[in-house]
Amino acid sequence: MLNTSRVTVLRIILLSVAILAACQSSGQATKPNTSEEAMKITLTPVDASWIEAEQRWAVIVDVRFENTGDKLFQLDKVTACSGGSIQNHVFTVTLGEQEIDYQGMMKKRAPPGRNGFHRLKSGQSVSERVDLGSVYDLPAAGGTVAVRFDHYNHFSPDDVQLQSEPVKIGLQR
Repeated sequence: MLNTSRVTVLRIILLSVAILAACQSSGQATKPNTSEEAMKITLTPVDASWIEAEQRWAVIVDVRFENTGDKLFQLDKVTACSGGSIQNHVFTVTLGEQEIDYQGMMKKRAPPGRNGFHRLKSGQSVSERVDLGSVYDLPAAGGTVAVRFDHYNHFSPDDVQLQSEPVKIGLQR
């Protein structure tokens, strides 16, 4: 006769297998959705210059979100840097293999209301100009950084991982 702890472990294993099988047979994704089929994100470097008075780099980048899907896409305005404001760790910035620290605002927030989304129809886009140097600890010595938009559109019904191709930006005084 099996002891109680073995029976419990066996029940947990069987339940886990049943849940996994149900997810796979229902067509649910076992990995996060990505924006590839619905949202194209393009980064265009505009300027990279050293601001002596502030002892920091101004790295200006245009971020464009284009709905390439065939249905309405709801893009969270904070995630999309609305008004040019980076209010979350939405970019991955690296120098070589070293990720550069994000030093901007990080806070938990309530889901946005109806006006908290860009509602983009198929083919529509929205663009913002941001200064990465205002929130990322870019090295004073300069170098070549790789920048990629990489964030989850978590407050939207279109819950996908939003990613751009990386762009390289030279920081030279």
